[in-house]
Amino acid sequence: MIDSSIVWRMALGNLRKHWKETLLTVFAGSIGAILIAISFVNYTSVQQSGKDWMETRLGPIDWRIVPENPDSGEFTTTEIGAIRNRIKQERSFFMLPYVAAEAALVAQEADGGGEGRALKSVMLMGFQHEDAIRADPQRARLWGSGLGDDELILSKRMADLLAVRKGDAVKLVSGEQSLLMRVKDIANEQGLTGYRDSGRFVGNAIATEKTIRMLKGDLKSTSYPAILMGNHDLARSKAGMFYLNEVKYQIQTIKVEYQNKVAKMNLSIIMGLISAVAIVSSLLFMRQSLIMVADSRREMYGMFRAIGMPKRSVGMMFLVEAFILSSLSASAAVIVGMGAGYGLVRLFYQSFSDQLSRMTGEIIPIEPHLTLGGAVIVFGTIFLLLVIVSLMAEAKASRFSVVETLRGETPEEHSGGRPMRYGKKVMLGLGIFMTISHLLMVFVAPPSLEGGASLLWIVLFWIASCCTVLFLAIRMLRLLEKPMIMLLSLMGIPRISAMLAFKYPRVHGGRTYTIGLLFALVMMIVSFTVAITSIVMSSNDVNRVDQTIFGYGGYAVYQHESERTALMNMASEDKGISDKLTGMTYVEPFMISFVKNGAAQAVVPVSEDLLRGPELPLLERSGAFKSDREAWEAVAADPSYIILPSSYLGNTTFFPDVGPLKAGDTFTFPVYENKLRGLKEEWTPVYEKAFTIAGIIQGVAGRIHVSDLYGVTFVNPATVEELKPFGFKWVNQTAKGYVLFRFDHTNISLAQELEKRFILNGFMRFTVPYVNNSAEQLMNKQLSVAFIGFTVFSGLIGLMGLAIIQYRAVKERSKGIAMMRCVGVAGKQIYWMFVVEGFVIGAIGLLSGWAIGATGSRLFIEATMKDQPSYEQGAVNYPHEWILLILTGLLIVSLLMNIAPARAALKLKAADALRMKNE
Repeated sequence: MIDSSIVWRMALGNLRKHWKETLLTVFAGSIGAILIAISFVNYTSVQQSGKDWMETRLGPIDWRIVPENPDSGEFTTTEIGAIRNRIKQERSFFMLPYVAAEAALVAQEADGGGEGRALKSVMLMGFQHEDAIRADPQRARLWGSGLGDDELILSKRMADLLAVRKGDAVKLVSGEQSLLMRVKDIANEQGLTGYRDSGRFVGNAIATEKTIRMLKGDLKSTSYPAILMGNHDLARSKAGMFYLNEVKYQIQTIKVEYQNKVAKMNLSIIMGLISAVAIVSSLLFMRQSLIMVADSRREMYGMFRAIGMPKRSVGMMFLVEAFILSSLSASAAVIVGMGAGYGLVRLFYQSFSDQLSRMTGEIIPIEPHLTLGGAVIVFGTIFLLLVIVSLMAEAKASRFSVVETLRGETPEEHSGGRPMRYGKKVMLGLGIFMTISHLLMVFVAPPSLEGGASLLWIVLFWIASCCTVLFLAIRMLRLLEKPMIMLLSLMGIPRISAMLAFKYPRVHGGRTYTIGLLFALVMMIVSFTVAITSIVMSSNDVNRVDQTIFGYGGYAVYQHESERTALMNMASEDKGISDKLTGMTYVEPFMISFVKNGAAQAVVPVSEDLLRGPELPLLERSGAFKSDREAWEAVAADPSYIILPSSYLGNTTFFPDVGPLKAGDTFTFPVYENKLRGLKEEWTPVYEKAFTIAGIIQGVAGRIHVSDLYGVTFVNPATVEELKPFGFKWVNQTAKGYVLFRFDHTNISLAQELEKRFILNGFMRFTVPYVNNSAEQLMNKQLSVAFIGFTVFSGLIGLMGLAIIQYRAVKERSKGIAMMRCVGVAGKQIYWMFVVEGFVIGAIGLLSGWAIGATGSRLFIEATMKDQPSYEQGAVNYPHEWILLILTGLLIVSLLMNIAPARAALKLKAADALRMKNE
């Protein structure tokens, strides 16, 4: 029957005749589908941009290995040989020992008349080209062509920045030396031509090892400071590689680190939640629109049935019409949605790219990616969803009585008082079960948010809970009908308006539920997004959590005393550094085991330099001291005092026989030897020391990312010497100590200037935690912009869809309005009927959405709080003020949305409305 030409002609004729209705239905069907397309563009853009970025920077490179103490040695010829022998056994591996230097490149004018463009902070890189061929066999011709000591290989991006071509001259400047070089080749920036050790470099240039060693003044050396490693076996895990007993080195999993950076940029989980709600909204829009189309055709379908047309033919006529509308909606969604996605990716992901680049030296450039294959996938997905909705709408549209239809009765009017059907009871029972399950997830046993399957169930139960709560709220509204009518009458609203306003939702239950659910879904996702954004922005706020080490904003690592002396002398003698500093000291922490079966804690002395700095606040202080300052001074003066880390605060597992220690207590701490123990071996103290707890302080290791300061404990300098024989270092603690520098660390430009001065003096490991964490916070801000922008866009088009349904509802009720006008109902009373009716439905939907949105966001808040230290457990709170403000705003919007249809109803004259046909 679907191939019958008459069915297609009549379907197309209906769409042309009612062209306004067709446009509205296509728009309603494409609303949520647009968000599907936007989500697809966002996901593919992040994935592809991250893949391109990693290919540019790393290519086949997976790891970087450095000597165990990188600042005190390099890989010797013997060690390089040992690693090569192992790689011969692991045939899929490759190694690339390299030397590097920082340089500036200055392009020479072609006519020799002067200098052109210049680039600073270029990483000059040299390696054996035989190793490069094994590492990058796809460009074997480039690496096998040979490279002279006065030649360079540049990436195309670097060549474009310098405005040079193959064969042009470039001056290479490193320190006080300069060389005139020729551009031997220009290659795509990929792998070895895009690699750089850190983000401070703008790019790299490939030279010979001899050239770089000459610039470094170490021409006779044959050692290497680092080795790049990789594995051509794509199935091999990138998380780790082999170890050698005869060579001690640290493995830096740089590819995994890059993958983690890309993962942080991917909002697929949050965007997926928002999109899931948008998809449900879209399907509701389309279903309601198609049902409205069916209602407008009902009289015509009744006439066809009355003259003998089979029910199947009438249903097929509507189905063809619905398929055409679905294809138009899907096409519009792909065109508009993918275009909008392209613009939104550019807007959201590049909002802070310049500022991030200045702070970190590198960012992941997220560029929008659109493909024909992607567009086909999106179109097919959207069309399939809309076809399913069309089949559901056809099943409902074909259920009508010919006699009732010819009399002008609607199914809702005829069945308004019928009891709930068995199928609906089953659905309600399932919904109640899913709601209870959702609440158990929130308040009793929060599930893991990892894994696609578990997340899918969480989202399914979340949306089902919203649907169920709204259904129950609407049913409860019937019980509140009389009190609400009385209350509205006291407010000055005509009683007949209130009575009529409650009659329509009761008779047209399906439409009432749909409109309320749309409001509920909008509020649910808005409240969820605001809560998540609040968490993202407040977590690790650099201005809320101290970013210093004992009041010192920067630090540099050293491995031996001579390096510490050289570092401190340089900082004192370099005016570019010393003039900016207000203090300098050093610490050499070691670990002590005070707790059996527990983690060790770092021990640090309270020195005069520490007391001269800003006062470090205590979480808890002994009552013997009037201020935190007195507590610190007591520890500095008396070996019997100690300041413990926050892990002791309220802890009953450390010393179960004693209970939780608190400030002011005196306790004899056992000191345990650091060694491996058997399962039944007793923990026997090797030393004991009695301390009075002067105070308890918040730890610094987590936010500063320095494991040497884990569980930092402050004692008297004499106590440090007493405990040092029992101290030890963890395997990953390779530093001997830290030189600390005090300056205005919140001044990012000053911190970056100091970093450059340290680099120029040959010290590469100067770190300012505030700058690093500020960059992370700025990245979080960029993600929050994406959250909010996507949700606002979703909410706006959702409300536009609601406006369409309200507009069509007024048009459908034109005859009823005319009849009310004929029997004497005043225009003001009709106006208030529409306002009250729409506002009540909107308010119920918004309040239901707020309740379920709050529980959904709580799941994520609980998951976030699990990773927070105990002393920060109250730092992230539900943003009640913002939610109430948004709820109020949406209530006002719902009120305004109903004013326009109410005024439109008043414009209908009774005589004209009675003559109107359904549109």
